Amino acid sequence: MSKRLLLLLPAGLLVQQVLPASDDIIIAATLPSEAATCPACGTSSRRVHSHYQRRLADLPWQGRPVTLRLQARRFRCLDPTCTRQTFAERLPEVAAAGARRTRRLGDLQRCVGLALGDKAGARLIERLACVFRSKSAPDSDLKSAVDSGMKSAIPIGSRHPCGVGGCSTAGLGPGLLSRWTRGGARMPAERVSMRRVREILRLKYEACASDRAIGLAVGVARSTARLCLDRAAAAGLTWPLPATLTDGALEALLFAGGGAVAGQRRKAEPDWAVVHRELRRPGVTLMLLWEEYRASTPGGYQYSR
Repeated sequence: MSKRLLLLLPAGLLVQQVLPASDDIIIAATLPSEAATCPACGTSSRRVHSHYQRRLADLPWQGRPVTLRLQARRFRCLDPTCTRQTFAERLPEVAAAGARRTRRLGDLQRCVGLALGDKAGARLIERLACVFRSKSAPDSDLKSAVDSGMKSAIPIGSRHPCGVGGCSTAGLGPGLLSRWTRGGARMPAERVSMRRVREILRLKYEACASDRAIGLAVGVARSTARLCLDRAAAAGLTWPLPATLTDGALEALLFAGGGAVAGQRRKAEPDWAVVHRELRRPGVTLMLLWEEYRASTPGGYQYSR
């Protein structure tokens, strides 16, 4: 068996056979350990009670789904006082007890789901051949509080009303705060957003590009590009911008007082410090926070993916 193929499999498995099929790939594997530990009493045992076959969905290979067919074992517990007479060997590094997919496949599906949402994530998962073929949907764990790292749900009434749905971290208009914010931003959002604003102004005043062309080039909506240009005009900014104008000063000029443009009705914004704090709590989702915000602030910002 090629060592390169073995490196593509979860650690701790011995490959016995590779069975390529028309639609997928089946890899027959076993565990190299001769003993297992009882999950109830912690006693190590080498006495095999029986064998059974376990099938686990794994990461795809060359666009084809991969299924691990494991020859697993049940052991007899050697402790006469243990409540379990037999137990199945565990695969802590490969899959959870009773799972039908490997941990790394589940991690990939959750990452895609948290970044894109249920429907868009499910479409991408299917395109990547990472679909978990079972009676449940491939993204069902995204809706599970336990599997998404949320140990228990918290009633809405036990928290202070706050909301989300309006101002984005880029300061470019309505946006969405992702659950990834619980892990911390990977780069300064203010600096990135101001570079984008500078590019919008440059394309408008140097290239005389339309709002639609600017949005496509910068990666924002046409309405967002127009909003930035209106704010720049209201702030009296001219192009080229002064070389001494820092990102912080530019942001203060464009979005002073919440970024309201002259003649534009300002919507009530949520307390963003409270939003970030609430998102770190178990069981708190973005949709729950927005529902509270909508109930307490009629006519506020809308929720969108």
